[in-house]
Amino acid sequence: MTTTGFECIKSLYAIRKNFELIIIGDGELKLDFEMKLLKHFPEIKIQFTGFLNEQDLFLHSNKLKLLLSTAEHESFGLSIREFLLQNKIVVAFENA
Repeated sequence: MTTTGFECIKSLYAIRKNFELIIIGDGELKLDFEMKLLKHFPEIKIQFTGFLNEQDLFLHSNKLKLLLSTAEHESFGLSIREFLLQNKIVVAFENA
């Protein structure tokens, strides 16, 4: 996750301390990001799922209220489309 993603979570935390994070996805920065989140927000319940297939993504999206997409570019943007179709809040880069 990019610094921008971390800063968004930090801003949300400044406003509301009582929330849960479900981190979906994988990549070369995953481990560093997990450690950074656990270090800065030890009291928040955080679940790390790794990569999810389309069916599992849909099941998780039903539980969530907001999607924070940290990808600067998305080839198809499946998760973004799923959330928009469910009339949920999406925070993403313009090109995502």
